[in-house]
Amino acid sequence: MGRIISSRYEEVERLGQGGQGVVYKVRHVEHKTDLALKVLPSYMLADEELMARFEQEAQMMTRLSHHNIARVLGSGRDDELKLRFIVMEYIQGKNLKEYLQEKGPVPLPEVLEIARQVAGALAYAHTQPSPIIHRDIKPTNIMLEDFSGRAVVLDFGIAKELGESEHASTRTGAMLGTWKYSAPEQLRHEPLTGSADVYSLGMVMYEMYTGTPFFSGLDEHAVLGRVLHDPREHTPYFARQTLPAFVMLVTKAIAKSRDKRYRRMADFLNDLEACWWALDDTRTMIMAPLSPSPRPTDTPPEDIAELEEQIRRLEEERQRHTVAAIQGQVHLAKEQAERSGARQWAVALFEQGLARETAGDAHGGEQRYAQAQESYAAAITLFTQASEEATARAAARQLEKERHDAYTAKADAERAGAEGQTSALYARALTTLTQADQLWAQQQGSQAEPLYQAASRLFADARDLAYQEAQRREAEAARAQTRTVREAALADDSAALATTLFEEGQASEQQAEAALEQHDLTQARRFYFAAQQKYENAQRQAKREQQRRQEVLVLATQTETLQEQVRALGESVQHHAEYAQAEALSRQALTLLDAHDYTKASQRYTQARDLYEAALRAVERELQEERERTAREAEIAARRRAEEQRLEAQRQAALATQVQQLEAMQQTVQAARTAADNAEARVHAAEAYSRAVAQHTAADQLFAQQNYQSAYTLYDDACRLFAHAGEEARLATVRATAELAQTYMQVARKAALLVHADTSAAGLMGEAEATEQHANAAFANGEFASAGLSYETAQQQYARAEAQARAEQQRQRQQVVILAREVQVVQDRMKAFGPDLDALPAYQEARATHQRATTLFTENQYAQAEAAYQQARQQYEHAEQLAARQQVTSAHERMRVAQEAAVQAGAAQFCPEEWAEALQLATVAQQHGTRKETAQAVVVFQQAQDRFTQLRPIAEQRQAQAEEQQHQHALTAQQTAEEARAEAEMVEAPRYAAAQYGQAVQLMEAATPHLQAARWQEALLLLTQAQDLFDKASDDALRAKARQTAEAARAKAVLSHQETQKGKGPIYFPDRVAQAATLLRTAEVALQRGDFALARKGFEEGEVLLQKIHHTATVREQAEAELAMLSVPELPTLGPETPPPAPVTSSQPKPPEQHNSPQPLSPAPPASKQVQTQPRPAAPLASPPPRRVVAPPPPVPAPSSIPPMTLPIGKI
Repeated sequence: MGRIISSRYEEVERLGQGGQGVVYKVRHVEHKTDLALKVLPSYMLADEELMARFEQEAQMMTRLSHHNIARVLGSGRDDELKLRFIVMEYIQGKNLKEYLQEKGPVPLPEVLEIARQVAGALAYAHTQPSPIIHRDIKPTNIMLEDFSGRAVVLDFGIAKELGESEHASTRTGAMLGTWKYSAPEQLRHEPLTGSADVYSLGMVMYEMYTGTPFFSGLDEHAVLGRVLHDPREHTPYFARQTLPAFVMLVTKAIAKSRDKRYRRMADFLNDLEACWWALDDTRTMIMAPLSPSPRPTDTPPEDIAELEEQIRRLEEERQRHTVAAIQGQVHLAKEQAERSGARQWAVALFEQGLARETAGDAHGGEQRYAQAQESYAAAITLFTQASEEATARAAARQLEKERHDAYTAKADAERAGAEGQTSALYARALTTLTQADQLWAQQQGSQAEPLYQAASRLFADARDLAYQEAQRREAEAARAQTRTVREAALADDSAALATTLFEEGQASEQQAEAALEQHDLTQARRFYFAAQQKYENAQRQAKREQQRRQEVLVLATQTETLQEQVRALGESVQHHAEYAQAEALSRQALTLLDAHDYTKASQRYTQARDLYEAALRAVERELQEERERTAREAEIAARRRAEEQRLEAQRQAALATQVQQLEAMQQTVQAARTAADNAEARVHAAEAYSRAVAQHTAADQLFAQQNYQSAYTLYDDACRLFAHAGEEARLATVRATAELAQTYMQVARKAALLVHADTSAAGLMGEAEATEQHANAAFANGEFASAGLSYETAQQQYARAEAQARAEQQRQRQQVVILAREVQVVQDRMKAFGPDLDALPAYQEARATHQRATTLFTENQYAQAEAAYQQARQQYEHAEQLAARQQVTSAHERMRVAQEAAVQAGAAQFCPEEWAEALQLATVAQQHGTRKETAQAVVVFQQAQDRFTQLRPIAEQRQAQAEEQQHQHALTAQQTAEEARAEAEMVEAPRYAAAQYGQAVQLMEAATPHLQAARWQEALLLLTQAQDLFDKASDDALRAKARQTAEAARAKAVLSHQETQKGKGPIYFPDRVAQAATLLRTAEVALQRGDFALARKGFEEGEVLLQKIHHTATVREQAEAELAMLSVPELPTLGPETPPPAPVTSSQPKPPEQHNSPQPLSPAPPASKQVQTQPRPAAPLASPPPRRVVAPPPPVPAPSSIPPMTLPIGKI
């Protein structure tokens, strides 16, 4: 099992990796739907430009919705795996590069089909309100889907919107794209238009058709040189015979100059379609703490000076340890601030903390410990504040991030149509988001964050469910479209003319139906697309077969014309082998034509035509040889006669003039006869030629008989007859040419009429008919040359009319097919109303109109079919509205009954959230009904009915649970009150707070009957009040005991003050006595205002100080007495700057004190019960010495308004 991304996508396999991220095949863990995830790994997240392009791709792709562009369902991130990803549809197949490596050069029809789909997707992107240029069209970015043959454009990671700065997402000087497929303006970093994508697609088309890239064998530098510096235009080279229109299309698409290239993808797509139709074949950092000083010696002091020095050293040692401890706290506070990001998000406070830390280090190095403590304390405060501020900002950023993710998921869900398709789940997500926004507005981030996360998950689930529903709708639409395409193929007789393809389409359709029954929507859609393609291919093949039949019929007409011409030459032509073979081939061609084998029939007719022409030429050769033989014989006879005339001239000198005239006439006749032979008068003017030959022969006979006068007359007649026969033969040749042109023209006219060109191309048909009439008139007048030219012109005009009519017929057919699909969608949508729909008259009327439209469409009456389909759609929509109103009314009544039952069960009280959701569903349903959105209203009314029905048992169960919960709360309150009572008795509340304790006991006793009677709410109220009174009694008892402790400390301090006043302490140590008086005054004030802890502390510290003064004064008084007896000079007076020695106590040792803070006389109460609390200073790091030496606190100046000890202690 692969890793789970964002808690919902299980990684199946890695599909590929590029400069823009890694693509994985994943499966939704709940819906089991295969998807594709384009992931930006964590190591790429630091690249801001790459992040920007990744976000740009996600935003642009969500705006693009096209059959040939990979669909993006949304985007998100996984903070645990540190990933950003885009969710896309999974396309099962291979990219074009892999396809070419496997298959090699692609046939031209497949090249045109793939290019047409890619060009359509790019044209759609170019024509968006903010046009998008892909900039990286290449074989690896084109995916070919299995089964359906769909070509899908991938990777818009470097795409650019028109109007966007050219360097908005590009480093200066960086080139985005693949050089071998990039247009010259893209390599020069010039502003781009859609023409750049045309160039790249042209390069891809060349590579598909030839099997090799256009710049095969060249490195990048060579490619740059060819594209940018070579002045010659790109000239594609094709090793195999290629359609000229395809050569022109590729040449214009890959032109270097934008002026010579297609400016728009739409123009390129138009020429691509034209090339398709012209084709005959089949078309994817810490500062170390200060070192502790040596421990003070345990040797007891021998005199007062040593005692004072020892006290000073101990105080210095304590301060050093305190500074070291605080320094460690500073480091901890600083580390915590750094971990929370204070260097980035609380710079001012963090820098101030560093400054105070540096100052503390300097004071510590100079042994100014008080200043160091102040600096370190300030640093700790600043670091703590910085950490808190950074933490708050981080929490705010995290909250804002979660909020942004929630709204992003909401937008993704709305784009996927989740608002209408998964309205219940979407409504829950919207309610959760609204609650999170309210908490966010109230600045309750800790509560809002989990709600935002929950809303994100709910929106993502709604989006995924909507995607699954969209897949189902697409499969249904593909099913309806497949049926329409199948019917269209049947209308064109594809089952008979393209049986194999049609049966393959039926097999794919059956596989799709099986996949649909198994709810495998993706597979069903693929099989439906495959079936559509096969049906369309079968339809195109059938049309081609029909077109071939027409071509064969034209060829048969031509052959029959030649056959008649050959047979007109007489029976002698039948002895030629070519004629017999031609006759046999004609019979074979007719048999093949009847068997629909048009290819072989065309071949047989072509062969027969060639053989007829060969036979015709053979007969003409024989006639020519005969003429030549006759001419030779005539020439020989002429020579003979000339010789005879020469001999006879001697005998007949008198007839020399006549003979010369006859000879001249004979030459003229022979020249005329030769001209007639050259004009093939023997064939085209046989009668006149025969008469001329007869006259010529008779003249020759008379001439031989020396009947010169008669011979001259016959020679003159023969000359005129030969001239007339030659002229008649020339006219017959021109006439035959005109008749052939007339035949071609008639064939073209019949072809135009078959496609109804007389209505869809009336202008051209009128021109052609006028030209035909002109040709007929010329033919009737014997102007055969003019008639032939006019017939050829009329033929061309009929051909253009036929082409225009076919284009118009195809356009009308496409419009009617689109309209028929829309009507079928409406009819399929109405099937959701159930079998009662058939009883609706409006539906029956619409269905009859629908059937009539289908019949008209089958009969190719597209205009009438279009009107009938429009009428059927209107009737279906009207029937749908009527049925929907009835269904909405019934659904609303069922929902109302369920709602009343839920009200009786108390759902509004015990299930407020679910009740609100159900009411919201009912409101949404009513809104849909108001907007006449009947389908949505019925669905939401049903959802509301289901929700109300579900609430009834839930409400009953929750009512029972609420009663049980009140019971448990009452028992818990009873236990809590007992615990509070026990705690109050522990602190002697019955003694110190008897009234409140007694009231609490009475309340508990009053709650017992309620508990026994199961009146949990009343018992809970009395027990809660009793608990509060017990707590208050505990607090009052603790306060009374604290007052007793403070008053006891005051009594001890008064005794110590009286004892000190009796000695010489006020004389020796006036400042210290004043300091003690100040402590006592402060404690007295605290006692009066009720701060018993502070009062006790002050009294105890004053008592200790007074005992020290009294002890030191007694020692000094004894020393002075001994010195006076020894006449020793008087000891110097201890000033306030020299601390008195601490008394050494051995009989009654006391526990060590912490920073002159006395221990409490009685156990401290729990923290929650204290009324006044004082902060406890940090304990020093070093252990205290074995003998207790009390260091005096820092000197506190006496208030100026109260002189030291001028009042009796009782007035303090």
